[in-house]
Amino acid sequence: MKRLVFRSFTLFVLCFSLLAARQARADTINYVYQVGSDTFKWALPTMPSAVSTCGSGMCSFQIAGLPFTQNGGMMTGTFDFFDGPSGGGFDLFLGSSPSGTPPFLADNSGPVLFSGPTTGPTMLAFPSGVSLTEFSDSSNPDATGTLTATLVSSAVPEPSTILLSAIGLVIGLALGVLRK
Repeated sequence: MKRLVFRSFTLFVLCFSLLAARQARADTINYVYQVGSDTFKWALPTMPSAVSTCGSGMCSFQIAGLPFTQNGGMMTGTFDFFDGPSGGGFDLFLGSSPSGTPPFLADNSGPVLFSGPTTGPTMLAFPSGVSLTEFSDSSNPDATGTLTATLVSSAVPEPSTILLSAIGLVIGLALGVLRK
């Protein structure tokens, strides 16, 4: 009788673990920045891999090689996001270092666009938009732009969890059959 209870309990636990396998979330934020006659679009994960820089009490983080569109044309650029003491906002330039005329396609100040430290930022969503003011070294000097950020959530199955649960279930069933 004890074996039957043990086998039933083991089978229940294995089945429950298979059914309870969770799904990971791959959250992305879609950004649209409109300033002057320009519209920039890009997407970032909520927790991007970034390089942090700090000095004189101001910090920022940089994401290089990020694809974006400007007025529908696809490009690759570098984004810097700034903390509160640095003036908030972000800048965008082509390539991996500021170059060209003008060097910055967007360079603005305003609210901080992320939470947490610059060494491990979490991007924020604001579907109603925030106002940012361009600096004179951007394509739209002294213009006020609007940045909207929309969270896009998608569930992604975790194959490793499901696979481990299935293997455990098969082993449990095999042991039960072999013991008979």
